[in-house]
Amino acid sequence: MDQAFPTFTTDRLLFRQLQPNDVYKVYQLFSDPDCMIFDGGRTMVTINEAFQFISLFSTYQPGSSFIRWAVESRETGEFLGTGGFHKISTEARRGEIGGELLKKNWGAGIGKEALFGLAHYAFQELQFNRITAMISPENIKAKKVAEKMGFIKEGQLKDWEFWNGRYTDMDIYRLLAREWKGN
Repeated sequence: MDQAFPTFTTDRLLFRQLQPNDVYKVYQLFSDPDCMIFDGGRTMVTINEAFQFISLFSTYQPGSSFIRWAVESRETGEFLGTGGFHKISTEARRGEIGGELLKKNWGAGIGKEALFGLAHYAFQELQFNRITAMISPENIKAKKVAEKMGFIKEGQLKDWEFWNGRYTDMDIYRLLAREWKGN
């Protein structure tokens, strides 16, 4: 694997490069309909899809339009989920944040810590000026976490996504570097 892939930590979490041995946990995460309900609703149906996911996201080059990390426990080394940025614009210094956690990790504050860690990395290392979060209006927990972090709702995009055979709205949130209280 690529030795130049950036890694970083928070109090409890390690953000590292996805590895081939993550394949079963990646498949477990992305094949769970509960985990994917607010992430397009499409689930993986074969282990090969997990291998393809890892192949795509296990490399990173500065200037790339995306970066995604495996998120694991610093204490146990257990795979907890993934997180990162896509739609990165190096010129505009912005990206869209996203991530998923295995269901057994819900409610333990891991999502909030991961979001904080990703925001810190984006503003400090990637030199972002803006982070965008696109959140389904029904995803109350994600909206609460984003708002506690200082994200501000800018509006709602009607019929923005087409998930599971229907159009769905998306709330658009922003966090600017000058608004970030974590630096």
